[in-house]
Amino acid sequence: MKRNFVHFIQFLFVAIIFAFIGGATGTAKADSANLGDGSYTVPVTLLKSGSSSQSMANHFFEQTAQVTVDQGNYTTVITTNGANYIASMTMAGQSASPIITSGNNGTMTFNLTNPNNTIPVSFVLYNIPLIGQMQESATFSFNWTAAVKQPGSDTTSSTTAVEPTNSNTDPSTTTPTSSSSSATTPTENSSSTAPVKTPTIKKVASKTNVPTTTRKYVVLKGDSNSKSMANKYFTRTAIIKKIAKHYNVQLEVSYKKSLKLGSKAVRPVTINGRKVKSSVVHYGQTSKNYTMTYSFNVSSFKTLKKIIKGSIHVVVPQAQINTTWPIRFKFAQKAPAKANKHAAIAASDVASSSASSQTKLPQTGDADQNNLSVFGVALVSGLSFIWGNNHETIK
Repeated sequence: MKRNFVHFIQFLFVAIIFAFIGGATGTAKADSANLGDGSYTVPVTLLKSGSSSQSMANHFFEQTAQVTVDQGNYTTVITTNGANYIASMTMAGQSASPIITSGNNGTMTFNLTNPNNTIPVSFVLYNIPLIGQMQESATFSFNWTAAVKQPGSDTTSSTTAVEPTNSNTDPSTTTPTSSSSSATTPTENSSSTAPVKTPTIKKVASKTNVPTTTRKYVVLKGDSNSKSMANKYFTRTAIIKKIAKHYNVQLEVSYKKSLKLGSKAVRPVTINGRKVKSSVVHYGQTSKNYTMTYSFNVSSFKTLKKIIKGSIHVVVPQAQINTTWPIRFKFAQKAPAKANKHAAIAASDVASSSASSQTKLPQTGDADQNNLSVFGVALVSGLSFIWGNNHETIK
């Protein structure tokens, strides 16, 4: 009996020790802030949503927040150097827009009550070149244990908490104006003194005379019939040539040099179910714009009666966007009465040397495009910010 009692005491002692060790080494839930009244500088990091990994957008924010504690209320000021991209930010049920301090710098103020170490946030981003507007989420991680109290802030502050300011700024994107370069009609050599040059002259003439027409089109989002932000940067007039027994459809992208995106910010990835070959992609420029053209083939105009799926890769260096976006093309079914001279010249760049056919391009019926809905609110692909997620959006 005595021996059993001793064993019981030993067992209880071991259980207490293990419980103590387990409690000491186990992962504890993040504590809430518990700071006295005063002003503090608190380390803060932007993380991907639902992750402990740092968001690629972290560099858009100061790594410390200015916090004033007054009787349990934490007036928290976060500073960003990406205020030109942020329409609004929501944290702890409060929404605030950046108050511009200088250039692209701005501050956002939130009133928090004994906040946790991690606080989910969401952003409405706008003015992202080639993408426009998008909405993303992330998490701010506050290191309250490393908070540094500012000298002279020991006395209880009687400052009234600052209410977050909601900006009425219209987060609409600025639409770059696409300017088309004018084509110059090449001058043919009219000399006929050398018979050996005759075949070359005939070849050029047949190349120019390949039947050419145009079709208007609209660029739609990859998952809906709303206009894609890419619709602003495609010229929306396809140049179509009859080559042998198929038709070559040429598309063009044009964007302002003032956006400072570089000459190859847009690259086609797929079109009509096929990967775009580099041989059909051509980059160029005008005095104000960068341009990119590429083409694909269809067997007949019946193909263009359907929605053509595609995708483009967009790079926005200043917003750290480097991702692929799905898009779709809806073509008009009415051809112009006469082929445009500029279209004929531009399309000759992609013509085949076998163009001896004089077949007229078929005319198809009209199709009303008024049923296309106006573009919806997105906020990517900018981002651009690149904020984690599948497209490196906020995570």
